[in-house]
Amino acid sequence: MIETWFPTSIYSSKLNPPRQIKSSMIKYVDNFLMKNQEYLKGNITGDVFNDYALHTKDEFSWLNWQIFQACNQYLESLGVDTSLTSIYAQKSWPVVYNKNSGFVASHCHKNAVLSAVYYLKCSSENGGGLTFDSPNTSFTDLPLKFEYNYLSYKDCTYIPIENGLMIFPSNLTHRVEEYNASDYRYSISYDLFVVSNYLDNDNENTIPDPSRWTKLS
Repeated sequence: MIETWFPTSIYSSKLNPPRQIKSSMIKYVDNFLMKNQEYLKGNITGDVFNDYALHTKDEFSWLNWQIFQACNQYLESLGVDTSLTSIYAQKSWPVVYNKNSGFVASHCHKNAVLSAVYYLKCSSENGGGLTFDSPNTSFTDLPLKFEYNYLSYKDCTYIPIENGLMIFPSNLTHRVEEYNASDYRYSISYDLFVVSNYLDNDNENTIPDPSRWTKLS
């Protein structure tokens, strides 16, 4: 018998935005693309081009609520008492992938607790998969050649679907495979903080709510 331990849990679902709300989100990203078209090679991202607060925009208030609910479902499934937590969007930005060329190299989001990606406009048949690297290096570090199977695989890839939502630990290394469709792909990324909203209990290894913070400068 071979046991599999130490899971890496990733949330995925499909949202159903009202037509008008989706149109307003797409229009926002259309305008972002238009303003930055000259810089578009593989992709352009709002956190690089000074558009990293979509969570403060009216067009994305519906998406904020969907992500909040999804995060609570995800955390509760992991054993978190979400009555004792609050969730903050600290950054959120559009990502536009160019036709037949967009990709994102391996990276993680060291500035957050959870990260989310919502596929606003995409094709499921032309690449652009979201690939996660296994945080467990037990096999990849061994001096052996593997034909990887379900007991030893080192990464996994999710095929994007329009209106799909993914949530995952921000420190999980991930990348976006090359996108080969004949139209632009739009996605929305969020970096999220999960903080403690209780004051009298043990707060060790948690982040207190920002209302308890003091700026020292």
